[in-house]
Amino acid sequence: MPFVSVPLSICLTLSDVYDGLRLRTLLTYGEFEGNRNNSGYKLARNLLGTSNLLTRNRIAYHPEPRQLFDRYCVRCKPPLEPTEADTIWHSVNKTTAFASWDFGSIAMSIREWKSHRKSKNFLQGLWRWVQTDGQIVVDEQALNRARTQG
Repeated sequence: MPFVSVPLSICLTLSDVYDGLRLRTLLTYGEFEGNRNNSGYKLARNLLGTSNLLTRNRIAYHPEPRQLFDRYCVRCKPPLEPTEADTIWHSVNKTTAFASWDFGSIAMSIREWKSHRKSKNFLQGLWRWVQTDGQIVVDEQALNRARTQG
């Protein structure tokens, strides 16, 4: 089986609320002035805690937690200044950080991601979509090969 690095962001809470924050939403949209530092601190602690948990369990991930934190910082309105972001990041690193999910929940999220990734790759290899006169045409040769293989 080929080596697979897991996106760190899929190991963060999505619909679950962690201290009133939807962590993946923060990575996508940032935060508004007045909440940026507090939200950034909680996000950074969760990123570090989650990455530590993945590392302890020998699960490769990408990108590095600081890269995701920096993504959050530039998406804030207005964006956090680099010095402000550095202050938050250094503050977070002073104490042990913990993931908002337990390892079982993170493992389930990884399994779902791998399953979705596998089925998406399978379908992309199986179907060759061709747009002709507004109709979608299936690559019959690929479909027949798949039928005989499985």
